[in-house]
Amino acid sequence: MDNAEVLDCLAAGRVVYLRGQVKDEMVEYFGSQAHVFREAGDEPVVVMLTTLGGGVLDGMIIYNMLRLIAQHRKVWLLASVTVQSVGLTMMMAVPGERRLAFGDTSFYGHHAKMGYKLECDGGIRDHEYEIAEYQASLDRHRRERQRLVDIVAEGTGMKSEDVTALYDAPRFLDVDEARKLGFISGILK
Repeated sequence: MDNAEVLDCLAAGRVVYLRGQVKDEMVEYFGSQAHVFREAGDEPVVVMLTTLGGGVLDGMIIYNMLRLIAQHRKVWLLASVTVQSVGLTMMMAVPGERRLAFGDTSFYGHHAKMGYKLECDGGIRDHEYEIAEYQASLDRHRRERQRLVDIVAEGTGMKSEDVTALYDAPRFLDVDEARKLGFISGILK
C-alpha cells in the first residue's frame, strides 16, 4: 500500500468525491467528473466513497463506469465514514490492492430489496397477467442479486456462498474485518 501516493492525490486535488445516496444524481455527478481523470493524465486519482447505499441500477452504472476507467488509469478507492449496500459492489470496480479505508470506516452489506407488491382483489384467474409479471420481476431480481454477490465474490476473493451468508445475516464490519474479507487492502490511520 502506498499511502504517500494517495496523500499526493488528495493534496493535488485529484479526487472525485462520491458521497450520499446512490441514485441518478450521483451517476450524473460521477459522469461530470470525467475531466478529473482526463486532466490527471498518467497521475493516479482517488475516488472517495461514502454512502448508505441506494439504487442497484444506479450503483451498477457507477460500477461499470469506474471499472472501465480503472482499466485505463490508476485509480485508488478510499472508503470514508461508511460504505453500505450497493456501495460495496461499487468498490469492486477498483483492483483490490488499490482499495483503502480510513480507520473509522464501517461497511455493511445485505441483499438488495425487491420493491414489487402484488395485490389480488379477486380470483387468481382474474390476475394471471399480474402474477406472470410478478414472477418475471422476481426472476430478474434473483439474477440481479446473484450478479451483485458474484461481483463482490470476485473482487474480494471470497466464495459466492460466503458472500451470500454474509449478506443473509447482515452486520456492520469494521476496517479490520473488511480487510480480512478482502473488501479493502489497507487502512489509513
